[in-house]
Amino acid sequence: MHSKMFLVIIITLWFIGFAECQSPPAIFLKKFYVPGLDIGSNESQGINTTTISVELSFWRLNNKGREQPKSVYYDSINLAVYYYSDSSDLPIGNISIPEFHHSSGLAAHRSGTVMTLGVPWEKARTEVSSGKTIMFRIELDTKTRYSNGILKSKRHDLRLGTNVTVNDRGSMSFNHDLRLSSAPVQVGGLISLGIVALSVLVLHILL
Repeated sequence: MHSKMFLVIIITLWFIGFAECQSPPAIFLKKFYVPGLDIGSNESQGINTTTISVELSFWRLNNKGREQPKSVYYDSINLAVYYYSDSSDLPIGNISIPEFHHSSGLAAHRSGTVMTLGVPWEKARTEVSSGKTIMFRIELDTKTRYSNGILKSKRHDLRLGTNVTVNDRGSMSFNHDLRLSSAPVQVGGLISLGIVALSVLVLHILL
């Protein structure tokens, strides 16, 4: 009897531990294209100079770059874009990315087009034409749940962001993806009722 109880406790603790101390997933800014600052393109063809194209890649990686075993459920993602001018950030637009389930070990990609408002395009074009870069910022806000294939965690707030500089080609001035970052968040706590129910079920089977 004692050995069976011990086994039940071990199984229960395993499910609890599987959900705790979970790092937020790794999200990268893969593409940030600003047609209004693409000097060469604007000279040769008429394009919409008031939009910004954004692409994000989602990875199930922890802070050490290792793949996490759990899949991630994302609620709708709000992505806000800001323009830096005179040491202040100006909100210029946002988009909403539909909820999705990231179950595979490969990266999940989501993209969208932001309709901007209030950007001083003439000033920005003059600066990039002189060899300078223009700084923007994107901020992501959503809620996530984690699953080990049997149970799901409760929802956790996820707020990340990154600055990005753009050159005279309207592209990111870096030749690599930018990881969105925030203060470390500890994710844990599977649904208590589910854990208790699992313990009772296992105990019933063993007895």
